[in-house]
Amino acid sequence: MSAPTHVQWLLALGSWTVFVWFQRIGNVIGDDDLSGFAQIWRLVVAVGFVAAGMALVGSVVAGQRGGGDDGAGLGRFASPLGVGLAAIGSTWWILRGGQILIGDWELAFKAVHSVLAVVVVGLSVMVWRTRGYDRPSYG
Repeated sequence: MSAPTHVQWLLALGSWTVFVWFQRIGNVIGDDDLSGFAQIWRLVVAVGFVAAGMALVGSVVAGQRGGGDDGAGLGRFASPLGVGLAAIGSTWWILRGGQILIGDWELAFKAVHSVLAVVVVGLSVMVWRTRGYDRPSYG
């Protein structure tokens, strides 16, 4: 059994990002305590992460379907987009996770967000560590 490839880590990071932040959109919309700028800011962040995750998954799939080993088309953006999302996502979760840990939230809330942060940072590390090993071929 071989280790997951860079492409597989990119797909995992993109899919996880969409999964987590799409749920966040629902939470923001459903939160009656949020309104105005507070709600808009949270929606902008969540939609931005969902868009980046979808773009990453889409570019990986486009690279897979390209048929050639040249990384042509949208597939050539997969690795740089994934590394960028890894950097931004990790930074977000390290900073926000730290705020949550020292903030006045319930233990369960802190635990859930700590797990989310650890998963994103872990996926990001693997995207970073495997970059270049199976490019430009997306197979």
